[in-house]
Amino acid sequence: MNQYGTLKMLRAGIVVALIAASTTAAAIGAPSRKELDERITVLEERTEQVERKLDNKSLIELMQRIESLQQEVQELRGETERNAYELDEINRRQKELFLNIDQRLQRLESGEGSTGGDAANIPGATVPAQAATSATGADAYRKSFDLLKKGQYDQSIQAFRRFLNDYPQSPYAANAQYWLAEANYVRRSYDAALVEFKKAINLYPQSPKIPDALLKLGFTHYELKQWQKARKVLTSVQSKYPKTKVAGLAKERLARMKTEGH
Repeated sequence: MNQYGTLKMLRAGIVVALIAASTTAAAIGAPSRKELDERITVLEERTEQVERKLDNKSLIELMQRIESLQQEVQELRGETERNAYELDEINRRQKELFLNIDQRLQRLESGEGSTGGDAANIPGATVPAQAATSATGADAYRKSFDLLKKGQYDQSIQAFRRFLNDYPQSPYAANAQYWLAEANYVRRSYDAALVEFKKAINLYPQSPKIPDALLKLGFTHYELKQWQKARKVLTSVQSKYPKTKVAGLAKERLARMKTEGH
């Protein structure tokens, strides 16, 4: 907008304000419309005098200030939009996370887990039925898993750790280690989850839960903004387990990383 346009807008603003004032004033017995018109004329004459007195430097400074304020507003708007986007992303990932674990828990409870069943009615477990005896810590495992299903993550973490300490040779140990890692992931303790998922992979390489553990290891690197490590792990999941659900989830997360510029 040029200098003339700016002053024209200021003059128009004065006129509009006075016209509005006239309407209100008439209602309360204030000066008549004629008197207000006379005042408008006087103000227009004074505005013209101001126009003549203002030099180019003052107008340039005014325009620069207006442009500076407009830029600040745009920057603030952009920052607000970015914050809103990040909040939406956090909420979306949290919803996705809880939906994912809830679906998996339901499948395990009904015996439809990826490992082919929950022997001896032990949720999340994949061991022969005859192993479900007191010596294996089956009851302790079941109680730990029940805490996880109820969303009592801190308690379930403690329970799974006690189980692994008390029954290190239990056929449920690999499952307990995996769910210990999962519980930390759900409560967003990503550093701890990273350690526990690595244990699940390194200590129990023959466990049927290795594909899931690798996938969630990649997800954990993602949450920690360790983009290169996340990409490496998720790519390996696609390569090792093609045409599986974990491979599909890995592909989706890699695509998201690409969209986000990671």
